[in-house]
Amino acid sequence: MYRILSRFESDPERSEIFEQLSQSEIRHAQHWNQKLGNNSTNIVLQSNTPKLIYIRLICSMFGPNKVLPWLARIESKEIGAYIGEVDGQELLAEEKDHARILSKMALGDGNSQIISESWHSHGNSGSVRAAVLGVNDGLVSNFCLMMGVAGGTVGGDSPDLIVLAGIAALIAGSLSMATGEYISVRSQREIYEYQIETERAELEEWPEEEEEELVLIYRAKG
Repeated sequence: MYRILSRFESDPERSEIFEQLSQSEIRHAQHWNQKLGNNSTNIVLQSNTPKLIYIRLICSMFGPNKVLPWLARIESKEIGAYIGEVDGQELLAEEKDHARILSKMALGDGNSQIISESWHSHGNSGSVRAAVLGVNDGLVSNFCLMMGVAGGTVGGDSPDLIVLAGIAALIAGSLSMATGEYISVRSQREIYEYQIETERAELEEWPEEEEEELVLIYRAKG
């Protein structure tokens, strides 16, 4: 697919990026072929499958840019497949890089910058959103509990019981939300640590390939 895009791309810089992505996918195929116990160099590339014929037709009529969003979604789906495969963890980072490169090339530099800024904004606003939702949940649940206790007492003549129920609900809700937030942050941190270890292992095992992936990312950014 990437060779077809490279052939129809008029920009030499982008054409070379597509060709390098093609070489990277060939290395992935060789990696899996070796995992299966076969000769890693004995790979037959398909050229006339329905998918390739469709891509060739679209590129000839409208250009490679019409295909890039579709390919970016395919790469994103492959990331999910690699996450579920133990033997695919070694290539997971490269698939993420491919999806990132295709997204940037499909959207263009300006929109890519907007997406990048939105991603940072989303990350910074996550804690604020969690705090607002937590406070809202705590206030609503405590208010409902206190109203229920007040309605359940005869004539509402037990203010001490109502206040005590509110304080108990406040403490219980605070502990519950704090525990949930701690577990969430801890799980996210463990995921990041695992990704860092995976990247470190890939840099040690395939330094040249990882360097090439970084070059492709920065070249796609312009």
